[in-house]
Amino acid sequence: MNLIKRVAAVCIVALAMCSCMSHHTSLVVDTPPKGWHTSVEMDYPNSDTLGVRSVNLLAYYSANAPDNMQVVVSTISPDGYKAIDTVMCPLPRNSHVRNYFESQTTFRADVVMRCAGNYKVTFTPTDTLDGVWAVGLNTTYNNGKR
Repeated sequence: MNLIKRVAAVCIVALAMCSCMSHHTSLVVDTPPKGWHTSVEMDYPNSDTLGVRSVNLLAYYSANAPDNMQVVVSTISPDGYKAIDTVMCPLPRNSHVRNYFESQTTFRADVVMRCAGNYKVTFTPTDTLDGVWAVGLNTTYNNGKR
């Protein structure tokens, strides 16, 4: 009986450790909350060169923001490859207890970031935006696999 308790304890600890592993990474950069019209830039560090993931545009905003925003996302990989995406992101007013909202829109699926190092990501709105506090990326591993 003592052996069964030990095995059960080891299984519980192993499950707890696995459940703490994150299958997503989110990074954001602040934007001017009034009159955002110029580019903002961030570095997105990557060390996993094999994982298949989806890349989402992430936005934090207030009730003053428009109903949607269009942003040009320019990404330069550590080896110099450049990708440019124009992303339309809805900004719904979900009922939150908080005084801000968040939204994300997938714009790249089944991506493998083959280079280790910092990816330079630039976000440029196509129109002047009010009420958007921060934008960034949220990457999620497909099927929770790394």
